[in-house]
Amino acid sequence: MGQLLNLKKVKSDSQNDFLVNSLETITSLMDNVYLITKFGIGQNSKFLSKIGSNASKVWFVTLLITIRKIIKDLIRLYNLKTQVWKEIKFCEMEQLHNPLAKLILEKYELKLQDIQNDILGGALELVGSLNDLFFVSIEIFKLKVPRWIEKLIGFISAAMMIYRMSKRS
Repeated sequence: MGQLLNLKKVKSDSQNDFLVNSLETITSLMDNVYLITKFGIGQNSKFLSKIGSNASKVWFVTLLITIRKIIKDLIRLYNLKTQVWKEIKFCEMEQLHNPLAKLILEKYELKLQDIQNDILGGALELVGSLNDLFFVSIEIFKLKVPRWIEKLIGFISAAMMIYRMSKRS
């Protein structure tokens, strides 16, 4: 039964990933069309202008789905961290009686470090996505924000771009 539930979760996660990737691709295409119209190519085309103006709305939905996924992943990672931490405590108690417990303990400690790194990466991605959502919300809803907030959003966006680029290499 547990395997069946895991298969449903994997299928749901892959469908969610497919949806986010598709929306990101559509948004990227719409952004490119918008950029082309800003350069004066197809400026008179109402169709191209409408596509470009709707890119932010698609990006808004994409960000909401992405943020939801990041939060779910962070919750899953925190639960996993708790389970591994409990196993570490158990192995520490068993270490006196079982010589293999030390080896198992080392493996769990490495796993715990990996989980903590994943949590940190997820938290940074959440901050970046929330920043992007705030930026898109300002554009879509035509919100008035102080200049210092715009600068802060720009700084966070630049920092996230550097982080994401360094993560890929």
